[in-house]
Amino acid sequence: MQSKVVRRYLLPREAEQDPGFRDYILDLSHRGLRLIAWIEIIFPVLMVPAQSFVTAEPASRRLLMSRLIALLLLGALTLGLSRTSWSRRWGRILAVTSGWISATILVCTALLFPSASFVEELPMGLIVIPLICVVVIPLWPLHVLELGLATPGFYALAFWGSGSWNRSGQMWTEIVFLVMISLLCTALSSMLYTQRHSSYRAHQEALRIAEDLRQSQLRVLLSENAASMGRLAAALSHDFNSPIGALRSSAETLLSLAGRISPAPAEKREELLAALKELCVAVRDSSERLYSIIARIQRFT
Repeated sequence: MQSKVVRRYLLPREAEQDPGFRDYILDLSHRGLRLIAWIEIIFPVLMVPAQSFVTAEPASRRLLMSRLIALLLLGALTLGLSRTSWSRRWGRILAVTSGWISATILVCTALLFPSASFVEELPMGLIVIPLICVVVIPLWPLHVLELGLATPGFYALAFWGSGSWNRSGQMWTEIVFLVMISLLCTALSSMLYTQRHSSYRAHQEALRIAEDLRQSQLRVLLSENAASMGRLAAALSHDFNSPIGALRSSAETLLSLAGRISPAPAEKREELLAALKELCVAVRDSSERLYSIIARIQRFT
């Protein structure tokens, strides 16, 4: 049971079963890999010349220049790899590998140009490497633990190569310190990974709520439009039915009068003609009312 808990803590694969979160992590890793490449290029360019002005020993300057060249080459290689199509999928592995190589460069240059002062400064560089990886790349805690636990070995190797075994007490103290920093970085990476997962889920939940709200607003708008259309249809039917009914009644009356005018006597014809005039006026009024209704409708189109 405890082994499963530890495995879930070090390898939180369950979170990346969500395709959206996995794509989010891969994008972060890809961008972080490029950032690490630029750090590997810019950091030595800024720091190594500054240290070379302080250091007057030729061996120390050769060490600094060798570190500068090696880190620049590593940064250029990492930057080139980050531009490949498959680097998005393997961004985290490439970042950890780049961190290992950076630590190896620090140790190898210290072995090639032994100097007690640079060996004493080595733990700081070995601490910075996992910290940068933790902050920049969404690494699994296991990745950080592997990278972090390698740093004490690198430091012990550099300490041995510099011939400083007479200060083994200091070495073991700093190794314990590096191990503690590695465990701290592992815990920090777990917290950051969990925070990223929580932020992603909160963002997705906010998007879902926003979509539900938009759908609700759309349904309310459609219902309001339907109610408005119903009221408009009722008003139009009432406005159209009145003049249309008058036109229909007038047309039927006109047809009836048209059949009665010819056989009617002269005195009746005048009455029928007067009735025809009234019907024509009614037809004209009804048609004008229809025109006015149509004109009002056209103002809204």
